Amino acid sequence: MVAPRFQAGEIAWITGASSGIGLELAKKLAAEGVTVVLSARRAAELDEAAAQIQADGGAAHSLVADAADPDSIKQAARWIAKEAGRCDMVAPLAGAEYLMPLDGMSAARWNAVLSTHVVGALETVRGALAMLRNSGKRPGGQGRVALLASVAAIKGWPGQSAYAAAKGAQIAAVRSLAAELAPAGIRVNAAAAGMVRTPMYERMFARMPAEKRAQVEAAHPLGLGDPDAVADVLAFLLSSQSRWITGACIAVDGGLSIS
Repeated sequence: MVAPRFQAGEIAWITGASSGIGLELAKKLAAEGVTVVLSARRAAELDEAAAQIQADGGAAHSLVADAADPDSIKQAARWIAKEAGRCDMVAPLAGAEYLMPLDGMSAARWNAVLSTHVVGALETVRGALAMLRNSGKRPGGQGRVALLASVAAIKGWPGQSAYAAAKGAQIAAVRSLAAELAPAGIRVNAAAAGMVRTPMYERMFARMPAEKRAQVEAAHPLGLGDPDAVADVLAFLLSSQSRWITGACIAVDGGLSIS
């Protein structure tokens, strides 16, 4: 008999959870008995995502929040603390993509990418910090954080300076937070994804010339990824199977980083 990877009654907060990797992660955790709190900006898509999980027998709550708005994140964290009473794991996956050369960027565009990926992710962790510490105090418990970084942070691509900078900051923050929070029983890790067929990347691909799309696909020896493959690794990082792992960033990129 396979031992469960999550304790009974555990709750996970996932941002960017209305579609793509966030939704796939929520489905996987819910299927293993975790109650999932889904956050995103668009209420209709968020409610539909929660309804999908509930229809499959999982426990899910939808909570509208904008990762780029610190006040919105704080309100969401307060709701979880009051209504759920605990938060054992956090996955700040909300994302914003800008594929644009440097001379087309502006301060507003830089801030849009950085505020979502860096400030938004860190504010999400900070908002849940007291609850994560409580999880680390429970017998056999740990607070767990899993971020979604990108191979763009380590492998240069034209037009991705803002996105790459944001994802590089996430990887650096993971290592610092892991060192800071380990004494409190909180683990912090990340998965660095390659090009994955999510709604965000499909929009980006649509703006690329056909020749460029072919180059991107060819750069992945194992082909482009699906959200499910990345969600599997994030679920592992949030589970007891990774209980002795912190400060790690695992490449989930179809071989892009070595091509």
